[in-house]
Amino acid sequence: MRLDLFINDIVVSGYLYYILAFNSEVSPKTLQRKGKIQQAIESEFEIINALNNFTFLSGNQSFLSEVPQLMAKYNLLPNDATILATCKLHGLKLASHDSDFIFPCREENIELLRDDSDS
Repeated sequence: MRLDLFINDIVVSGYLYYILAFNSEVSPKTLQRKGKIQQAIESEFEIINALNNFTFLSGNQSFLSEVPQLMAKYNLLPNDATILATCKLHGLKLASHDSDFIFPCREENIELLRDDSDS
């Protein structure tokens, strides 16, 4: 079975921020202040390069109104509203463990793919 994989800049940013946090015992901001981002991220270049298997999606002019509307309607933070707007714009399913997407996806008719063990 072939899967088409898509990603946007918000997801890339969140993923890289996670890599920084996961690979150190200090916050990403502390890594930056100490000049240690290079060491924290270099060991993960192979994993990060796997992102090249994704098709990169961007928003469009409609995001200027769509994202704040989704934020207000579903009490979403900007990054989550941008991810949801990207799915709406491109007619995509959303794979996420974030429970903040359960209700908005249902209301916006976006299929949310979650592991059965998620609750």
